[in-house]
Amino acid sequence: MSLRPFFIASSLILSPLAAIGFGSAAFANTLTGDIPIRIIVPTTANISVTATANAGNLQNAIQLTQAGLQATKIADLLFEGNANVNLTVTSLENGNLKNNANQNLTIPYKLAVISDNGSINNDSNLFVTLDNITEFLASGQRNRDLYIQINNTGNIPAGSYFDTLTLTVTAR
Repeated sequence: MSLRPFFIASSLILSPLAAIGFGSAAFANTLTGDIPIRIIVPTTANISVTATANAGNLQNAIQLTQAGLQATKIADLLFEGNANVNLTVTSLENGNLKNNANQNLTIPYKLAVISDNGSINNDSNLFVTLDNITEFLASGQRNRDLYIQINNTGNIPAGSYFDTLTLTVTAR
């Protein structure tokens, strides 16, 4: 006896079952689920300030015997962060060097923040009063130089003058 008729009959019976999905994934109990993935990265914004030798000894950098606008670098600045930042500068003496012995004697000054190792070329347009510093820095690591400019009138009274600057970075 040949098995051929048996296989033909079997295939005729099983073919319709396969066509309607018997044994397919349609009859399987399939469930899906979502997994939300999220991270919150906090903003970081830091500043590192390194005063130059001229900051504490302006008389070494400013030609006291010459009248007129004079400038010198007073600090190296390093900004680091993962966000854009604004720089603000405040002064203990409101943008004036004050005489230790006589608080009424002041030397007003202006500041400039320029690219690291940049040149000021005595460009007075670079210098602004403290309330006008609007330095904006993109995220990452940025080096800048801080310069001071003094208008030497040629008759600054003798004495020791001082001020303290505070530099603050704020993430935008």
